[in-house]
Amino acid sequence: MPIEDFEYDLLNENGFGRDARYFAYYAEKFFVMTNMHIEYGGNFNCWKIHVSVDDEGEEGRANLTLAWGIVAEVLMEMDVYSFKIIAARYLPMKNRMAEENGQTVSEGGKQITIYSGIAIEQGKNWQGILQEITNRLAANNIRPSYLPNGDNAIAGSPYFSYRHERGSRLEFSIPAGEADPYTDIVLNLPQAANIQRKQWANVNPDIQIAVAQHHPENEMAVAIVQPQPDPADEDNEGSFCCRCRC
Repeated sequence: MPIEDFEYDLLNENGFGRDARYFAYYAEKFFVMTNMHIEYGGNFNCWKIHVSVDDEGEEGRANLTLAWGIVAEVLMEMDVYSFKIIAARYLPMKNRMAEENGQTVSEGGKQITIYSGIAIEQGKNWQGILQEITNRLAANNIRPSYLPNGDNAIAGSPYFSYRHERGSRLEFSIPAGEADPYTDIVLNLPQAANIQRKQWANVNPDIQIAVAQHHPENEMAVAIVQPQPDPADEDNEGSFCCRCRC
């Protein structure tokens, strides 16, 4: 499926993209893609997959633009319900910080987010979807980014990691009683590819424990006009709220 209506350079904070099935809108630092013909049902189990794409330096924007075209096209082909990409003015993401539960960390490596935990997606072949994206990214020499703080890497591909929304921001963790749905996925780079994830310094200066008390009431609320409910703007009590926590 072509993505001409959703090319990265066409998305802007004052406009929207739309085709016969998908609708794109801006929501607090991200452009969110939503499939209008899939019933969401309000059931999200807090799992999400990140696609890490190098967005630093003069070539970073072009690298991310090309990667978005590849990732979005595959996800649209597979009827994935919702996914998003960081807006260009927030690049590079290594310089962006997020605070949650008193933890302040870099947002590096979270350029693209896939909402894989929605009930309608749980029967999808994520092994096949992520392998297809890996193949296309590698074939186009897309440079990966850092492993996001608090994420667990998906084996075999330098692009993917995942986390539970209610896990720690500093290290990968799963709430008691939860099962890891991606632990058995193993991906493979094409044999000739020599692509490696960027590495944090031994001591990451972007990671710190916030000493100030966290005040959720001071956070900016998300105001979105959209055709139907989306996982990116639910409240915390219902399941989770994006609140720019990519």
